[in-house]
Amino acid sequence: MQKSLLSALTVVAVLTAQTAFAFSFDPDAFLFKDISRNRQTQVSVSLLAEAGVVDNRAYFRPGDAVNRAEFLKMVLVAANKTSAAGQNCFSDVRASDWFAPFVCTGKDMGIVAGYPLGGKSYFRPNQSVTFAEALKIAALSFDLSAGPTAGRPWYEVYYQSFEDPDFKAMLLSPGLRVTRAQAAHLIAYFMANDRGIISGYKAAVRGESLPSSSSSSRSSSVSSSSSSRSSSSSSSSSVPSGPTDPMTDTRVRSQFLLLGETSPVLGVAEVFMEQEPLVVKSISIDINQASTPTVQDFLVYNESKVLLGRAVLDSAVAAHTRYTLTLPFSFFTIPKSQTTRFYVRAELASKDNGGMSGLPIVINQILVKGSGYWSTDEYSKATTDRFMAFQTARSVLTTVRNAGNPTDTLIAGPQREIARFYFEGRRSDGTAKIFLTDLAFQIESAGGVTVSNVKLTADGISQKANCTVSGDIITCAALDASYGSLIENPRTITLYGDVATLPNVQNASLRITLNNAGDILTPGAVGWYDGTTVFNWVQFDGPVGQGTLYRY
Repeated sequence: MQKSLLSALTVVAVLTAQTAFAFSFDPDAFLFKDISRNRQTQVSVSLLAEAGVVDNRAYFRPGDAVNRAEFLKMVLVAANKTSAAGQNCFSDVRASDWFAPFVCTGKDMGIVAGYPLGGKSYFRPNQSVTFAEALKIAALSFDLSAGPTAGRPWYEVYYQSFEDPDFKAMLLSPGLRVTRAQAAHLIAYFMANDRGIISGYKAAVRGESLPSSSSSSRSSSVSSSSSSRSSSSSSSSSVPSGPTDPMTDTRVRSQFLLLGETSPVLGVAEVFMEQEPLVVKSISIDINQASTPTVQDFLVYNESKVLLGRAVLDSAVAAHTRYTLTLPFSFFTIPKSQTTRFYVRAELASKDNGGMSGLPIVINQILVKGSGYWSTDEYSKATTDRFMAFQTARSVLTTVRNAGNPTDTLIAGPQREIARFYFEGRRSDGTAKIFLTDLAFQIESAGGVTVSNVKLTADGISQKANCTVSGDIITCAALDASYGSLIENPRTITLYGDVATLPNVQNASLRITLNNAGDILTPGAVGWYDGTTVFNWVQFDGPVGQGTLYRY
């Protein structure tokens, strides 16, 4: 019989073969070397290891994110609901996949439903599980069924699973990615409650001696939460706690977005409430075009760099251009008459998971919705500024700089070295390419110095490629990969040319520069290839690189 989340029902524990299982709650009996500083994680992981939910290995990796397949497996094993058979129950789940039996069991039992897209249904096993998803999976796996939500967010009923303040202390923002430690806390709580050992589990977490009885009563009661608002309430904002942004660079500048990685900051939004404080219900990011599955979700941070949650694809918008973060009630409040800022980063799918190279990504608007703290009126605040354009790629140039001396003596003659540049890059997947295809150098000269018959070579290459000179531009086009490949190592490109000078000129000089970085709409001085797309701009400030200054 299922226990409804909508009824206030206290169930007295009954000793069965399952609930009478004696757990030691002894972290020292297990070998995890990386969880010793956190008592709750110690006890939770040890409980799961003792029950066979997780393997007893040297390292648990508590800070790593958990994907949907991993979390579902742990919960089903903890709840003793597994099947040996695996079918093709979702379009992205094959019978041969290790997680197929668990995913298909979860689907058969109504625990997971997947994501509909293009007439198919996808489970997205490798996608990080959000806290709202994890809470739902855990509740349904342990037979706590959801009732109607009466127009509220779908996950809200699961947040009311237990009245216990220890349970409520574990609750996180619905869009947050769950770490392995947080998953262990959640699963251990549900399992301890289900098996009638919740008092022993909580005592062990507090470091207290265990209760005399190993089978304490379990509570499945649910309370309806209410929140009163007063016109005299303070207008200061609520300050959410949670993970902070691990990336230090929060500048907004046009850059490449590497597939399979978290992007730089794509946009910042400002909200100013003149009338009253705003209880934020949702934050949505609208982008320029359908980008599923390249953009998996958006991470939303407040100006203190605290992660508010993860905005996921909004299925209610048919164009698949909106990602929405739905916040629990009173999780975050914007104060009256104070500018509040948010910024967002995108999480991108890898090439193997459907990520596309060369895709332009532009935010059209960031939309904040909520209700007035005093009036309960509904508000909708949207940005009006234009956002910068970005572009996805499988690799990226990370360094372009002078590889020669800052200054040197100018000497006329045939095939003199006139510039040397160092190039470095990195790839986001093992099959990506990264090599230079086209270079356009600017000739900066004084005192009548001229350059002609320019040739290019690279370290480890004896041959020279011909370049063309037109006015003050040297163009080295359609370079062979043997000259410009950066796959294995960084590369140094050297230019040679016939240098001519005028006699008796005192201030003659010559410098070769990669001057124009370009942008997503304007070609620059450097062209390169990532294995899928040819790009003609780089994400540096201009000039991209200045060569040696040769002078008398």
